[in-house]
Amino acid sequence: MVVAMEMVSELNVQKLDGMIGKGGVGLDQTIQSVDISWLNIEVFTTVTKSMYNCYKTVNMPKQLIFNVSGEVKAGQLLAIMGSSGAGKTTLLNVLTTRNLGKLAVNGEVLLNGQAVSPENMASISSYIQQHDMFYPLLTVREHLSFQALLRMDGSLTNEERNECVEHMIKKFNLMKCAKTKIGGKFAFKGISGGEMKRLAFASEVLTNPSLMFCDEPTSGLDSFMAENIVQTLKTMASEGRTIICTIHQPSSQVFELFEHLLLMADGRVAFMGKRTEAQQFFSSIGYAICDEFQESSFGTEMSAETLALNKSNNNIKAIEVAVGSDNYRVGVFRQSVALFWRTYVLTIRNPRFLRGQLFRAIIMGLMMGTIFYKQGANLAGIQNINGAINIITQNNAMMTMMLSITTFCMDTAILCREHHNRMFAIFPYFIATVIIQFLMFITISIVFVVLLYYMIGFYPTATAFFRFICTTVLMCTSYAISSLCSTFQMASTVLGAFISPLVLLSGFYVNTGSVPKWLVWAKYLSFIYYGYESNVVTQWIEVTDIPCNLEPDSTNTCFQNGVQVIEAQNFTVDSFYIDSLAMTGMTLAYLFITYLGLLWKTRKN
Repeated sequence: MVVAMEMVSELNVQKLDGMIGKGGVGLDQTIQSVDISWLNIEVFTTVTKSMYNCYKTVNMPKQLIFNVSGEVKAGQLLAIMGSSGAGKTTLLNVLTTRNLGKLAVNGEVLLNGQAVSPENMASISSYIQQHDMFYPLLTVREHLSFQALLRMDGSLTNEERNECVEHMIKKFNLMKCAKTKIGGKFAFKGISGGEMKRLAFASEVLTNPSLMFCDEPTSGLDSFMAENIVQTLKTMASEGRTIICTIHQPSSQVFELFEHLLLMADGRVAFMGKRTEAQQFFSSIGYAICDEFQESSFGTEMSAETLALNKSNNNIKAIEVAVGSDNYRVGVFRQSVALFWRTYVLTIRNPRFLRGQLFRAIIMGLMMGTIFYKQGANLAGIQNINGAINIITQNNAMMTMMLSITTFCMDTAILCREHHNRMFAIFPYFIATVIIQFLMFITISIVFVVLLYYMIGFYPTATAFFRFICTTVLMCTSYAISSLCSTFQMASTVLGAFISPLVLLSGFYVNTGSVPKWLVWAKYLSFIYYGYESNVVTQWIEVTDIPCNLEPDSTNTCFQNGVQVIEAQNFTVDSFYIDSLAMTGMTLAYLFITYLGLLWKTRKN
């Protein structure tokens, strides 16, 4: 095999003291020198293939990366190039120890000659992934302020953090859009694609990383914006940072900005060295290149069989790496405060959340109040009042379920990325989201019930009213479904299958006394059953006289008081407190399952 790249046999001995856990401690902080090297990297995955017939499959191993080695020194900008499927992003993920899924990896990744754990790699590096993910409703300045609060050193004052944020806004030319909401492809039009990419860089540079990884930073940008982005990378490398990025078919102007190249084909290294040496190398193995533009695309068109592969022995000198003990740069309290603020802002600004649901509650409340207006305690009123109670109970349950699904499912990708960036733990995120949403649900539920209660003619005492309110609030127990599903579509499907039997077993559509004995236990799993029973008891327990207006020959049954109405539903008159305890217990259980679901999601991703 022809040696296509020349590697330094010994790395400069430099400690990484002070880097881990001290990201972005000030504008004047020096950048620590970091050399990164990787030795004999091999990556394997498993593919499923049919054997003999379509009914029998077998898992077959497949190798994605073949014995790849390389080195990038401090202050260098390395471009990893190759055709689609060449292994560029896979190699980058191996170096960052992220997004590996079920891949099996062999080999070593060293920083200044010292092996580091994934946690420590995340502490001193930043990874700008191909797809930018932001909350559309935050402005550029708000996003950077949130990042600064959680990713910069906890000893900084608010003034110092704000100074760093303003410095990043100026450095990455974001002044004109600092007060603009970010927006996004599937939201509203906000900042441009180039501004969004610069915002991604600014978010990472806030932590003053010594090592940066970028996955196709010019993807989706025109040639002018792509050149600006690469020029930004080159400037950051000149400050002493070690930067590695993947690039797919750059323009000639962009290609000329790179000084060091790593060309890959079919999971192997075809060439690694200076850009100016690439043409000489290809010519030496029989491939003539006419100009630099062709040179930039040449490596993406070569096959592994025609390229000389590198295999070098490297004498790597191990050194001591200073490792911080904290997993996060700020404590749980500061994480919680920042997450409370962001969740509150997103909830207030999202038209589908508080404002939209309040409008919906008012309109639906007025419509129901008009239809069920002033129901009396008579035979017709019994059916109508119980029907209204059933609608209120189901509406509240469905409202909380749909909003929680929207929150947890739509935020999964950003949650996983921010969590793996060591910005916050799952528990503060969970607490902030649950409390803000509970406050929103309580507000909406109270508005809905207040509009309906006296319009419909529910029992007009303060005790009955507040019991009704408490029961309605306790119905907000549906987080678990959304936390266990990976997509909104999946959660919606599961929601339909989950809610249908709970509604049928609530006691309104099917009298619980007529449910088969072998299935009667299932009603105790329905929080809608507890809510409906509790509200029926609250409404009728104090009604002592119900007039009977039936004809003498009527076959219908007259109820003389509210207790008979309750017993006809196969409910018990003293079940209010039992139902309240049951709903409280189910709420806590659902919340615990939700927390476990979020932990599982972030670890799986």
